[in-house]
Amino acid sequence: MAKRSNPETVKKAASRKNKVTPGSAERIETDKRIIDTGIFLPCFCPLCSHTLIEDDRVVLDVRRPSGQKGKIRLSPYLNVHESSSTIYIPDDEEVEDIFCPHCHQSLKDTPMQCDECGSAVARFIIRPFYKDIDFFICQKKNCHWHGIGPETKREMELEITGFKNPKDQLELIRTGTKLQFFCPTCGAKLVQGEDLTMVAEDREGRLASLRLSPYLNFFTSECSLMIPDEEDVVDLLCPDCGESFWQSEKYCGLCGSKAAKLDVRGSSFDADFYICMRRQCNWHGLSEKDCRKIILDDSLEW
Repeated sequence: MAKRSNPETVKKAASRKNKVTPGSAERIETDKRIIDTGIFLPCFCPLCSHTLIEDDRVVLDVRRPSGQKGKIRLSPYLNVHESSSTIYIPDDEEVEDIFCPHCHQSLKDTPMQCDECGSAVARFIIRPFYKDIDFFICQKKNCHWHGIGPETKREMELEITGFKNPKDQLELIRTGTKLQFFCPTCGAKLVQGEDLTMVAEDREGRLASLRLSPYLNFFTSECSLMIPDEEDVVDLLCPDCGESFWQSEKYCGLCGSKAAKLDVRGSSFDADFYICMRRQCNWHGLSEKDCRKIILDDSLEW
């Protein structure tokens, strides 16, 4: 015959079983997976599922309140706030809408607002740990707020509540620094004395020497070709080997025109350097990989 349990014993055992032991809440909290600062986040449209990554950037279509349309390019690395745009967007302006560049549908998440400034936010999908989750960004320029949905917060969290300023982490090249430029094909030195020299080609096929300032953010130029204001040169060439500097897959981060690539070297770095090929556009920038270790002083990039 089975032994009958004492009701008081059962009650005490149940009490011991359900009791929360000291520190258990903390252990549950620390069981969350942390999405580390600097980690690459695969990004996708939540509507058509197409990747939003292009050339190591999150590429999105944007529309300003004025109706002007363009593209923005954001860093896909968590807490690295590097970005550029093909149109001018004033500081602190909230863009009217953000769209998928593939299906062209709005990514604006109407119910949500930025936790920092109250502006509208856009939503897309990121895939950390091989799991799709909602990721939100503020639509106001210079507001770096971003977040994940409340359901996701039960399982994982983003590292660092605040924001990481790349200037605190990267090597800064200051305005006025004389940069040493080289041909990326033959390695020829392009700086002679006080001039960065290359060959420009106009729409008539004429060639002439183009001399620019090698000092960062000093925008001087001299060329015998009469190129109209705001017109692209057809090509920029190495004066030694004659190879083109034009990069067909790269565009100006300010006006969207063609861009040329040069090698730039310093005492502690070797990087890809891009310049706009449109007359009177002073945009310049580094490659995506170099932006993670170097920042240009007074950059014109967003």
